Amino acid sequence: MSETKLPTYLDLMLPTLSAVEALGGKAHIHEINPEAIAKAGITDEQMAVEFPEDSSQSGPKVLHRLAWARTVLRRVDALESLGGGLWALTDTGSTMLALDPA
Repeated sequence: MSETKLPTYLDLMLPTLSAVEALGGKAHIHEINPEAIAKAGITDEQMAVEFPEDSSQSGPKVLHRLAWARTVLRRVDALESLGGGLWALTDTGSTMLALDPA
């Protein structure tokens, strides 16, 4: 059986920024996650990949990687955590989105 290839948290950073921008520049993770998943083209098969039962983590690995993407984006000042699961796009994040991806 082949293993399902999952995006890394680095792969999910741009879709996460783009999701927050599309949601008006400020949104809750319950809004950001589905938008970022759609923008990243995550499949149902990828979403079905969960941590093993004996792991300290639980749930879909993609959601865990989205959380890491937000954390790294916060550390580079592209996103700001407003608390309670609310995130906002910063000026740095807006600048990053305006850069030519090439």
